[in-house]
Amino acid sequence: MARRVKTLFPATLPFDQPPPRFKQVEARGQTPFYILAWRVHNNKLDIIDNQWPSVDKHYQKCWYHTIKRHALRRSPTEPYVMNNILSDGDQRQMYFVTHTNMRPLDIAPDCLQVRMAREVLEEFYLPYVDDPDDVLGDPVWYRVGPFKDATPKET
Repeated sequence: MARRVKTLFPATLPFDQPPPRFKQVEARGQTPFYILAWRVHNNKLDIIDNQWPSVDKHYQKCWYHTIKRHALRRSPTEPYVMNNILSDGDQRQMYFVTHTNMRPLDIAPDCLQVRMAREVLEEFYLPYVDDPDDVLGDPVWYRVGPFKDATPKET
């Protein structure tokens, strides 16, 4: 079994607190890879076959349909779907990714790419009927990889 790398970077960050750029070195060490995504359990998706490849293809198809519907000349970066980002048993979760920390970011909740990615996901997002508060909020920054969270040593 491979040893997990320790990190001082949190597993999640709120939308308005983006992580530093990927592999940027700072006091906590080298920044791991983060994705900005909505985390959705696959039972909440209105798709016949809930397997990951078909969800990704369905999401892309809806993305291109939305671009045509809005008559955009230039498409924002295409979002994609990931699953099992932690390598320890979250296979039932789908991550609808709109950004990463690979490049410098200038995003806001109302930017075109985030708005469109949310609109596309809402086309087949089916929240539980008995939970009226079950709505898509802002996406969240998720750390990707097999990390073991470490706490700083107290002096």
